[in-house]
Amino acid sequence: MFRFWSRRVLALLAGAGLVAVVDGLLQFTVKIGVWMPREMITTACLGAWLICLPFIALLWPWLAFLDRKYRPHPGTVFWFGMALALPPLSAGALEVSGFDRVLGYRGALPFALVTVLPSVLLIFAGRRLGPRIRPGKHLEGLLVGALAVLLAASPFLPLTLSRTEAPRLQLPVSPRPQAHGPDVILISIDTLRADAIIGPMAAPVPNLDRLREEGVWTRYALSCSNQTLPGHVGMLTGMDAMEHGVRSNKNAPSGELVWLSERFQEQGWVTSGIISNNLLSRNLDFDRGYDVYDDGLVNWKTRAEELLYALDRTAWIGWFMGPKQLNTFMHLTIMRQLRKRKRIPLGHLVTERALDQLDQLGAQEKPFFLFLHYMDPHAPYGPPPQWKGKLAGDGAGLPEEYLPGDNDFIHQDMVLAVEEGLKANRSEAEEAARWYHKVYLEEVAFVDESLGKILAKVERSGRPTVVLFTADHGEHFGEHGLMEHANSLYQENIYVPFVLWGDSVPDQGELSEAVHLADVAPTLLDLAGLWHGDLQGQVVHRQVESKPHLSVDDQRVAVRYRGWLLKGIWQEETKMPEFTALFHVAEDPGENQNLLAEQDPPEFLIEALQDFLKRDQYRPIMASSPQQIRDLQQLGYIDDEGEIQAGSQGAYIENPETIRKRRALRKQLRQLQAEGGDADQIKAVEAELRASLAGDQ
Repeated sequence: MFRFWSRRVLALLAGAGLVAVVDGLLQFTVKIGVWMPREMITTACLGAWLICLPFIALLWPWLAFLDRKYRPHPGTVFWFGMALALPPLSAGALEVSGFDRVLGYRGALPFALVTVLPSVLLIFAGRRLGPRIRPGKHLEGLLVGALAVLLAASPFLPLTLSRTEAPRLQLPVSPRPQAHGPDVILISIDTLRADAIIGPMAAPVPNLDRLREEGVWTRYALSCSNQTLPGHVGMLTGMDAMEHGVRSNKNAPSGELVWLSERFQEQGWVTSGIISNNLLSRNLDFDRGYDVYDDGLVNWKTRAEELLYALDRTAWIGWFMGPKQLNTFMHLTIMRQLRKRKRIPLGHLVTERALDQLDQLGAQEKPFFLFLHYMDPHAPYGPPPQWKGKLAGDGAGLPEEYLPGDNDFIHQDMVLAVEEGLKANRSEAEEAARWYHKVYLEEVAFVDESLGKILAKVERSGRPTVVLFTADHGEHFGEHGLMEHANSLYQENIYVPFVLWGDSVPDQGELSEAVHLADVAPTLLDLAGLWHGDLQGQVVHRQVESKPHLSVDDQRVAVRYRGWLLKGIWQEETKMPEFTALFHVAEDPGENQNLLAEQDPPEFLIEALQDFLKRDQYRPIMASSPQQIRDLQQLGYIDDEGEIQAGSQGAYIENPETIRKRRALRKQLRQLQAEGGDADQIKAVEAELRASLAGDQ
């Protein structure tokens, strides 16, 4: 009896395993586009064999009570195993073909019927063809044995998706202008509020303190947004929120924007970038203008999310688990090694790659532009071991719901639980917010430690260098009852650091006027001796004029000017926002006393806002790819159901050919203006560009 049963179990598992191998090869490469066959075959096989378990359990009593002549042939069972494993492959084929959008996603009855129909046909075919067309017990045993070994070894094998070697610098072959100027290093720290490095609540930052003593700095610079994507777009283009037109992480930057890296590269600088946030990856064209762009530190995260996304939609284990349960299960089993990877501070990896890149850049004669991005202060909060507990302690006395596990991070769900507690006026939530802030400051201290290593390498090189240190946006820790960012335009989200240091930087100390993130690009270009006359930002080491500042996201707008702050929310019907708050920041620096019910906004604020709105270039260019949407879900900006569909109401899709033409015209115009070209030729190019832009009106 056991021999009959085991022979058919082997056939069942072999049939399911064979389809799982095909599924793992075809579905993953076609749908996701990243070659990770081992991971996908393993997960497909695991799901298929789990589906087989109930049938294996039923097979014994079935064989026991049936007469021998009615017992199923091993070949028929083999085909039945293939039928059990086939629905995910059918679902993947539907997604690739686009028919899933016609039938409805997996919960819809038509989708389920079309997915199961091939399996039903395979079962009927197996009854006739199974006894004649089958691999035989030796091949079945070999296949099942190989897959079983793969499953058992997967948690301990290095993952394909974690292989992200740093790219090597390759000097350009095409001729470039002869560059004369300093090396330029721009360092952006994600989610770093200004008072984290200056003031009574600042982290210990001796390296930044030295830069401030020897360079130019301001107590805060003003970001154009409370989110990563628009903040960096303003920083890297020299444009304000109205001019660059990006309001939130859900938008895609226009292909017409000219990055700071492109301006340096056009003038002969060797350019390099190292980033650690998915939203700055080459998926959104941030790699334009770089000779080497290292987004490998987020590639493994991207691939992990791609794998989980694929399994959630077209795999048995994804269908029987929710996204969170699937994520937990995979990280405990097949993706177990990623848990170890996550415990390595990301800033440590960025610094390693930055030091290596500096060696390569320093080995050649041309000046270089290096953009470094550190993610570490961003949630989830978790300082490296050498800083853990030094400022925050262990959180003793806080409720368990607010405390991370041993060697774990403070994750977003915990931060949101604190925010809910703040809304309910729970004193322990206020204490938790203060503790989270101190943990965050431990990460800031670690970033400063990393900065020290960069500076030591720079100074040892002896090359003339300019360093600018800043951030994209800040972070809330209980102020106004809020946590994290992307949720307000209060100063905690908008005030960011700004420290400028190096050769040719005057020893001015603290600047008296507020600096904007749009000032980063023109300041660095000016210090390199390059033209920047088409940029809105100011050169901060020269005289800085007091200018109105606008910050936005997809829901809110705020204008700051002459010690006042006017806030509003966007209205669909009209361009003018509906005003919601007015603060006299000069007398109320905490932005706590809303004066809107007591007085009208000063006329100069209304005029400043109207001037900004006249230049509004916002068009809801949708997230450029499903990957950007999943990046937003991973970072907590949208929930699992918050997918943006390209072509939705109000969406704008750019024409690549039009973008290429306009970029060429703008480049020609920049070169003519920088070189003092013929006035008539400049007018002709400007007229052609205006005519092209008029087509969008």
